[in-house]
Amino acid sequence: RSAYFALGVLVLTNLFNMLDRSIVSILAQSIKADLKLGDAEVGFLLGTAFAVFYSVVGIAMGRISDFVSRKKMLAMGLALWSVMTALGGAAVGFMSLSAARIGVGVGEAAANPCSHSLLADTFPQKNRALALGTYLTGTFLGTAIAMAVGGLFIQKWGDICSAVPIAGACNLAGWQAALITVGVPGLLLSLLVLAIKEPARDLPPP
Repeated sequence: RSAYFALGVLVLTNLFNMLDRSIVSILAQSIKADLKLGDAEVGFLLGTAFAVFYSVVGIAMGRISDFVSRKKMLAMGLALWSVMTALGGAAVGFMSLSAARIGVGVGEAAANPCSHSLLADTFPQKNRALALGTYLTGTFLGTAIAMAVGGLFIQKWGDICSAVPIAGACNLAGWQAALITVGVPGLLLSLLVLAIKEPARDLPPP
């Protein structure tokens, strides 16, 4: 039971990984118009700001995860990228939004190394391919949900914001509300990550 609990939590983590990563692409035109960004700046936000830090930091995160608790590392990464996604909704210009997206990349760099390692140790070899295949469903579900949720907020936020019981909700642009909405649940999910039963392992020498 603990193995399938871990799998379920990791699928959700992967889903939010892709949701927070991908949603900016559907929000890009609104962000560009509101923050008065050029094409090069939008290109940096959609690609470079995330990818460079994700790829470089990912190597370091993988190595660090060999020596520390993987669930704690994953929970910290999840909390970081969730906070930075939500903070992106408070961005007032190119620099602040770039900093937020870089933070998302740094946080998400912990996701795959920790998740793959946990699944490999949690499931026996005969079930490992099924577990990894199930984990990857979060990738495609997260991307699909990002497109749907982002489009919904862009088109309908002006109509639904008055129903949100938060003062000033209607002062937010649709793209800002979308980033905050998809970012906050990740903080709760990080607590579930800490509830995963982590298998014992022989740590490599430093």
